[in-house]
Amino acid sequence: MRRLLTGELTAALGNMEPGVTAAAVLVENETGKVRGYVGNAREGTGSGASWVDCALSPRSPGSTLKPFVYALAFESGRAIPATMLADTPQQPSGGGTRNFDRLFRGPVSARTALADSLNVPAVRILRAAGAENVLGLFRRLGFSQLTREAEWYGDSLALGGCEVSPLELARAYRTLAAGGLDSPLVWNERAGLSAGTRVISAEAAALTLDILKDTRRNLPLYGEAGADGNTVAFKTGTSYGLRDAWTAAVTRKWTLVVWFGDPGGRPHRGLVGLKTAAPSAVRIMLKLTKKGDPWFTLPPSVVRKELCALSGAPRNQWCPQSRRGLFIEGVSDAAPCSLHTMKEGEISIKMAA
Repeated sequence: MRRLLTGELTAALGNMEPGVTAAAVLVENETGKVRGYVGNAREGTGSGASWVDCALSPRSPGSTLKPFVYALAFESGRAIPATMLADTPQQPSGGGTRNFDRLFRGPVSARTALADSLNVPAVRILRAAGAENVLGLFRRLGFSQLTREAEWYGDSLALGGCEVSPLELARAYRTLAAGGLDSPLVWNERAGLSAGTRVISAEAAALTLDILKDTRRNLPLYGEAGADGNTVAFKTGTSYGLRDAWTAAVTRKWTLVVWFGDPGGRPHRGLVGLKTAAPSAVRIMLKLTKKGDPWFTLPPSVVRKELCALSGAPRNQWCPQSRRGLFIEGVSDAAPCSLHTMKEGEISIKMAA
């Protein structure tokens, strides 16, 4: 496995500046065993900081932590993938959090917001879930560098304003793949299976991974994966100032984290997660995945429900159009759509005050 990881990372580095290197961690989901580990793809080359084990180095994770913020909102019933969120300026002047492309898209579903890694909706979800609750989840997932109070991090908790290592991130994404059960990664081949500790509900983990396998995203290799009948869920991340490029990828059998960056923390224009890290990560996963490999089975309490096409809430009798979306029975807010009402014999849309 190390040969596969090293080969793909080295090939990608051939087009990058000498100061940039890469790291990767591959974990078997069923056992939690680390099956592939590359601390520094330039190790032994004598170039730059080739001696640094970057897989253990704390770095800004960019948007790779967003899925866990959404998972907490799903688990608490505050949102479902169809929930509509405002991707609009947070201040009348247009200031505040901005998206990577500096554009706003207006009302978007939580599914679209996470799949497209929009920053403003992620901050709204963070506030809905509660920063203290999110910070607690991050700590339970094993992110050891989060030692300050939630107020210190603020909205940046959802946007990568902290530090995690590639090894820690691999453990966290393996937790999603394990249905929300966390356990330390295993290095001993003879070690037995751990039952794990529940840190995310199985339902919330399933909804989150279902979003991350969205094939709409702009990555040619992703279309290739779909054509082969293989499914890969992935999330990219780009740190502030273009210093780190990340991708975390999950299949039924494997969890993989790939990181590209400069060990000295210097910025490089090419360090964008979707452009730099995602192709290597998806290519590795395609080589590890057989055609037709099954995807995760949804928990029994995750059902497809008829929802209002406009509000994303359960459809009421006056909603003119509907769509089916994933819903957690007994957890997700079952209140019917309040947007469409009947007034004087005609269907009307209730405008926000």
